Amino acid sequence: MGLAPFPGGLRRERSVAAKSTGWWAEGSVEDPADINGGLLRAIELVKAGKPALIDTTRNTAEIYEWLNY
Repeated sequence: MGLAPFPGGLRRERSVAAKSTGWWAEGSVEDPADINGGLLRAIELVKAGKPALIDTTRNTAEIYEWLNY
């Protein structure tokens, strides 16, 4: 059982939802080269006891076919 798609093919913006509840959030990160900086910032916040989220987009075409859903 997966998540229902949004009407009209809209992307879920998890970072917006997280920010609205007081979390630090970054995203939507689409380029893997952009993850390192955000990850380092998130780690520092989590060490300080604060919640953090990095919203990423994955390319299912690059994942083994048996993992696609």
